[in-house]
Amino acid sequence: MIYDDIRKALSDRVRLLIEDCVVFVEHAKRKTVTVSDVIFALKRLGNPIYGFDPDVTKSLAKPKARGTRR
Repeated sequence: MIYDDIRKALSDRVRLLIEDCVVFVEHAKRKTVTVSDVIFALKRLGNPIYGFDPDVTKSLAKPKARGTRR
């Protein structure tokens, strides 16, 4: 049946994603998988998530200058 094929394909894909995340976590000597690990793993597998561009997230995290009111 098609459901068995889809289940197998999805299982294989998630297994690859988790293996890549584990490699990133072990390399960084951490015990926790971060969002960045998943994003990098997805990019490596060829399916990036749009909207998680590092340049965009860095620009959003910059603190606003205070005392510059006009």
